[in-house]
Amino acid sequence: MTLAEFRQVKNDKTAKPVESIFILGEFGKPYVGGLKFDALIANFFAKKFEAKHKKTLSQRGMIRLLSESERMKLVLSANREATIFIEGIMDGIDFTAVINRREF
Repeated sequence: MTLAEFRQVKNDKTAKPVESIFILGEFGKPYVGGLKFDALIANFFAKKFEAKHKKTLSQRGMIRLLSESERMKLVLSANREATIFIEGIMDGIDFTAVINRREF
């Protein structure tokens, strides 16, 4: 996230005001992005699955959850919330859950 301010500054050569952007501050976590962000979303949903079904998610289920989490990341970039649905994630169990930007 970047906080910027638009200002009019006089040009030294022409003495006409020129619009300029001044960066006031930046905040972010450069180490969180891409696959790491997908993994954070997948772990979030894995905990929801385990809490709801009292089972530990299999490796195959976790891989399916990770690939669906990439889609969730894209949905959350444009919407406030997203719903995940994976049919037969493990032992014939269908998994559905909702995540919103505030939770993540």
